[in-house]
Amino acid sequence: MKKVLFINAAWNLYKTKSSLFLVDFLKEKGYDVEITPFYKYRGLEKINIFKKLKFITNSKKYHTIIFFQTMYNVAFMSKLQCKNVVFVPMYDHYVIPQHRQFNKMLDSKIKILNFSKTLQNRISNFLDISNYVKAGGGGM
Repeated sequence: MKKVLFINAAWNLYKTKSSLFLVDFLKEKGYDVEITPFYKYRGLEKINIFKKLKFITNSKKYHTIIFFQTMYNVAFMSKLQCKNVVFVPMYDHYVIPQHRQFNKMLDSKIKILNFSKTLQNRISNFLDISNYVKAGGGGM
């Protein structure tokens, strides 16, 4: 079974549950999904996600690593020895994407998965590494 590491804010995972549709979809497709929040929900106490993920840079145990909504250090993400590193931006967080943030991804292996057509259009104006997926209405 292929392993997926899903990294997201605890708020989205446990309070709003806004990202669980993707976790559920991956599980339905037969993936073993490991969920890692990058900060604790109660009190929003931050944990050092880079320290926690340090072991991954020397490991190929994951088929895919998904960073949901929050962009991390692109240099760090590019060093992950996982063939599928995916960033999923959310419209409410990246209404006006910063060219510098996304331009750093051009020379990296990081893929972008968009659920917002508007955001997809804005990003694809200067990047060709983003894919749009329409969710809902009977599946993807």
